[in-house]
Amino acid sequence: MEQVMDGYRPRNVLAIDLKSFYASVECVDRNLDPFKTPLVVCDPDRGMGTIVLATSPYLRAMGVPGRCRRRDLPEVPGMIYAVPRMKRYLEKSAEVTGIYLDYVDSKDIHVYSVDESFLDVTDYLECAHMTDVEYAKTIIADVKKRTGLTVCAGIGDNVFMAKAAMDIGAKHDPRFFAKWTHDDIEKKLWPVSPLTKVWGIGDRLAKRLNDMGLYTMGDIANSDPYYLSESLGVIGEEIWLHANGIDKSLISRKYQKPRQSLSVGQVLFFDADIIDIRLLGREMAEALSERLRKEDKACQGLGVWLKGPLGSKGSYSKYIEFPRPLDTTKELEQATKLLLSYVPYDFLARGMEVVAEKLWPRKLIPVDLFTDQKEHEVERRVDDTVDSIRKMFGPNSLVRMSSLLDHSTEIKRNEEIGGHRA
Repeated sequence: MEQVMDGYRPRNVLAIDLKSFYASVECVDRNLDPFKTPLVVCDPDRGMGTIVLATSPYLRAMGVPGRCRRRDLPEVPGMIYAVPRMKRYLEKSAEVTGIYLDYVDSKDIHVYSVDESFLDVTDYLECAHMTDVEYAKTIIADVKKRTGLTVCAGIGDNVFMAKAAMDIGAKHDPRFFAKWTHDDIEKKLWPVSPLTKVWGIGDRLAKRLNDMGLYTMGDIANSDPYYLSESLGVIGEEIWLHANGIDKSLISRKYQKPRQSLSVGQVLFFDADIIDIRLLGREMAEALSERLRKEDKACQGLGVWLKGPLGSKGSYSKYIEFPRPLDTTKELEQATKLLLSYVPYDFLARGMEVVAEKLWPRKLIPVDLFTDQKEHEVERRVDDTVDSIRKMFGPNSLVRMSSLLDHSTEIKRNEEIGGHRA
């Protein structure tokens, strides 16, 4: 969303969150009421340390957090474990977005995440002969009727106020609905503390603000915006505007921020030794090179990060920049192998990540005297051929023999979405 700098213009913005989305989808698919069912979304086969992705509203009302480890779950009679189905959640998310499109044009929707969206309904109210509250409740009721999912929603004069109304107001209201206007700022927004409750303020920024003597949104609103801007940069001015209920962004003017990096990572369910680490590194380098090609990018910087076994604080990281950007599978594999050559032989890993940074458009890779251009072009053609085969017949239609080794994760990862079964 692009900033409109010619003044603040109030809109009628609706922020919508699908309540306990993953868990609610699993309940609805089982013809169960999410508000009466003790259901958690996690794979019990992955052990007690596996992460719970979502808990049903019934469990949330009992104080069970939406994200925790399986071992931290309380003993609840009749607990249902639902194995994550990411493909199903994406299908349901698309279905809900399709319902939104019955009420607003695509230019007036900003899909913020798989379960959260912003809708600017300003230009539709007069034609529908409805207030913003009536129009919002019509959309909410339609989502419930057609999908069985419960919506938590907030209405505001702008994107920030709508988000604040939802996060701070609606999520703690039995109707799961709230509307905040400019008149509500002093009474409802200014008392908010800790600051991490507010969209856009994380732990580090909150600490910096606390160190400046600012503990509530009211403190920020009544502080000197120039001091905030000098101390924090652009974000200082932005949070001062937000604290005063001002957000100049328009949903209809979308802005795509250029991607700064790409990464491939995974959590392991065994202690990977140096041999396994090098095998997995090669597989992840290949996956990363494919992602780069899909974005038509090359990378000049490459890093690896390893996390030690459970209960261990050990880790390993290494980063290097190359004379020219890399873009082929062979180059990424060789570079990753180099980075992993420094790993101590007795190191064990439970998590890995390979990160590509300093991205370049592939077509702008400079020619240098040390690269065999003919060989490089052959490598590119090989990559393009492999990509074509996998696109036509599936990601596991063409894999290396090493993917059949016991600790290889390539085939399994290709069958997952977001690290979970599709």
